[in-house]
Amino acid sequence: MTRTRKKDKIDRECIPAKWSCANNECNAVWESSATWVSKVKVENKISAKDLTKRDYAKQKCKKCGNSDNNLEEYPLVIKKLIYEEKWYRVYGLWKCECKNEWASAYTWISLELYKNITPVSELTEHDYFNQDCKTCKTNHDIKDIKLTSYRHLRRRNQDKLPPKRHMSEHCEKCQKHKKCQEHKSSNYPIL
Repeated sequence: MTRTRKKDKIDRECIPAKWSCANNECNAVWESSATWVSKVKVENKISAKDLTKRDYAKQKCKKCGNSDNNLEEYPLVIKKLIYEEKWYRVYGLWKCECKNEWASAYTWISLELYKNITPVSELTEHDYFNQDCKTCKTNHDIKDIKLTSYRHLRRRNQDKLPPKRHMSEHCEKCQKHKKCQEHKSSNYPIL
């Protein structure tokens, strides 16, 4: 979970979250795939109800236009990104011992560890599905390839480049379980 920015001298991380309108006459509730929350608060697993309005960037209600709204829940779990009630699809960065690095929008980690905002440094090889390196094409021990970071999937603007093909021949989930492309989230566009 690495994407950050500085605003008002607070280091923030972009995560999916649930919001509600603070206008008592509106009652709007929405989900946002890009909510900026204080990185320190996220790392310390401070719940949404314990955040102050200074801890996150405000979002405007699309229904009534109110600009001072309530952050209800983060990180938001998107149901169609769940596999077998145990795994959660995220955007991961990988590194092989041959120094090759790659990104994959088909990285699957433990749903519980995702909900707990577990840092990648605390994950073991049993907490995610591994991927093979496509560059060196050797049979790897699982310890030779590491997931170096992960972040939440966010919706992509459809006018940008089309998504890359998922290389299922290098994906442990595709090889040993149900193929990622057959999962109902395979059409979920990401940034």
